[in-house]
Amino acid sequence: MKRLKREKDYWNICALDPDVDQKYICDLDDDQRFDALGKLEPRVLEIGCGIGRLLKHDYYGIDISERMLSIAKNKKPYCNYKLSDGRTIPYEDSYFNSVYCVLVFQHIPFAGFKKYVQEVTRVLKSGGRFSFQIIEGKKEGEFSHHYDLDEVKKVLKENGFKIIKIKKGLVHDSWVWFKAKKK
Repeated sequence: MKRLKREKDYWNICALDPDVDQKYICDLDDDQRFDALGKLEPRVLEIGCGIGRLLKHDYYGIDISERMLSIAKNKKPYCNYKLSDGRTIPYEDSYFNSVYCVLVFQHIPFAGFKKYVQEVTRVLKSGGRFSFQIIEGKKEGEFSHHYDLDEVKKVLKENGFKIIKIKKGLVHDSWVWFKAKKK
């Protein structure tokens, strides 16, 4: 609980930064978006949507920060938003066709990543796609966490995902992108 409160407080403070539009983001042009996330089928969820930069029309976004969501709602009122507790997804089972996550998992411990994969398994329809980005390695810091690739693969397989593609170096050299399909 203390960890989740620190995360929530951190991102709520970040939302107060007057340059929030320029920081804490990952801009992907259309080619990079497709390369990183693949084809996203309708009813799409972004985990950790922040200020909504990557959301397209009618996408769904969840975030731990009320302030980030407030900015997102003002920028893109045509999307759907819910506040998250930082480890669960507040939607019913088999609700989404596609789920993606960019710039979130690198900020949470591996146990949080595992919890999110379980939640994605729950809210994703059979055959649905899960795309996400991590940083490879073994670093553990307050808000900087790098994961072992074999451990990530193991968690995906244990939760019923088939890995479709792993790509290193897109956008940043240290980033690793995963595309997986729920069996």
